[in-house]
Amino acid sequence: MSLNERVAEAVEAPVILIVDPDRIGGWALSLVLQDAGYRTLVARSGEDMLKKVRSAADQPFAIISDYELDGELDGVELARKIAKDTGCRPMTILSSCRDNESAKTQARRAGFLFCSKPMEPRRILGLLKHASNQPDRTGDASFSP
Repeated sequence: MSLNERVAEAVEAPVILIVDPDRIGGWALSLVLQDAGYRTLVARSGEDMLKKVRSAADQPFAIISDYELDGELDGVELARKIAKDTGCRPMTILSSCRDNESAKTQARRAGFLFCSKPMEPRRILGLLKHASNQPDRTGDASFSP
């Protein structure tokens, strides 16, 4: 494959937003997704991610965010703001380190997926692949690794 073909393929790759207050967790998930052919934007807070999204050229395909974030926004509020700012509704996966019934309920009400941590990369990749074949990239299922 030529350099131009690789660059074109990379530019067309879907953008996944990763918001995780744990720098190592966000970085590790980003590496897994990049190895699978996705482009990623990583932030540790909702406010930082909003700044990145507002300056990004491409609309996000999906958001993978902790429910509990540093700063003023939680994962549900962040996903709503991103949808409002971009005019699209990316598939959203919320996560939590503990069995948080409130987070699960809010995620389901908003039409988002919920995943307990630690998240298994194979399941995340499966959800993303499944969503790429759907006209509406939202979900209302809940799963645990």
